[in-house]
Amino acid sequence: GTYQFRLTVTDNAGAIGTDEVSIVVKPAVAGGGGGGTGSGKTLKFDSYNNAYYPNGTGLDWKPGDTIYIPAGTYGLIDLGNIRGTAAQPIIITNRGGQVVLNQVRFNNKMENFKFLGNGTPGVQYGFKIDQKTEEISFAATTVSNMEVAFVEVNKGAVGMMIKKNPVAGDASTQYGAYTIRNIKVHHCYIHDTKTEGMYIGSTTPSGTAAGIPIRLENVEVSFNKLDRTGWDGIQMSSTLGSNSIHDNVVTNFGTLNYPAQQTGIAIGSAATGDIYNNTITNGTGWGINCMGFGTLKVYNNNIDGAGKNGSAKGAEGIYADDRIAGPENFPKQQMIVTGNTIRNPQPKGAIRVGAYTNNSLPATVSNNRIYLPNAPSNWLTLYIVSNALGSILSNNVLIFQ
Repeated sequence: GTYQFRLTVTDNAGAIGTDEVSIVVKPAVAGGGGGGTGSGKTLKFDSYNNAYYPNGTGLDWKPGDTIYIPAGTYGLIDLGNIRGTAAQPIIITNRGGQVVLNQVRFNNKMENFKFLGNGTPGVQYGFKIDQKTEEISFAATTVSNMEVAFVEVNKGAVGMMIKKNPVAGDASTQYGAYTIRNIKVHHCYIHDTKTEGMYIGSTTPSGTAAGIPIRLENVEVSFNKLDRTGWDGIQMSSTLGSNSIHDNVVTNFGTLNYPAQQTGIAIGSAATGDIYNNTITNGTGWGINCMGFGTLKVYNNNIDGAGKNGSAKGAEGIYADDRIAGPENFPKQQMIVTGNTIRNPQPKGAIRVGAYTNNSLPATVSNNRIYLPNAPSNWLTLYIVSNALGSILSNNVLIFQ
């Protein structure tokens, strides 16, 4: 039904203030998902303050269940072989305040679940992974249909890693045995990591002596904050399908100034996706780096102070290189770079489409704005370059504030 509540307050001087609120209570909707028809349960920790269920043994979770973790400080959460459904995912959330953890791991084909730190009103990051040792703070291997949000990660070797490395002789870890699908990571805060803030997908897609890694498909990384990452801020590789990195804020990236591991946002080889509406500030490497396949759209990003690696020329604000990786036969790279604002680029340039392996279709580089104090008269040819034959470079302008 509908319930009307009134609050009346009288102060010491006799002044009266009143406010009202209406609350409409609706019946539960059967099959509504998000725990609508499941039950609420509490995750159990052992005497060492760990919740270790890598095979799901001992858990009676069902699709639609909401799993609560009471506010407090814990060690490890390791969960696997647990499955909700698309209509009724399993939700793991905090209750009563912030949950502080040392490490989180999901594996063994854990599917259709959400790890959400929004269980307590007023607590922005209901889960905080406060890494005490130099391990991976959050790791997900063979998982699918996973959503992670409202999680803070402090320190650790890597903030978040979502991938599965091949293991020699283990067919289940090899290319084609499994695909990590439908991953969403949003509204998280990752900072002070030793290496990558987010490491999504393998950066050796053609394989190593151990084998060829499994692929990811349909990944969305959005509305996250990353600050003071030793290596890359967000790195995504070996991702097929429809992928996007958007509306993130990446600051102070590549603090260790380690060559080729210092990009604000990167799409690596054997990967495709769009990068847009991000703010990328103050780093030692490329602001945005694209080495993937197919049409890659980079638009409406704001980049300031990228490429400050201490060399005479630094590194570009936006850089693309058409890497060839296998075993798939990927379409050629085609860069669409438009509507970006790049401030204070290094002499190496603001935008460069390398096309160094001649594996590129004509690029479009248009309507980008460059803030470049004391710009030389030939700034356009120096700071905006595409080596892909037939590229269109148009309406790129200087701005003065």
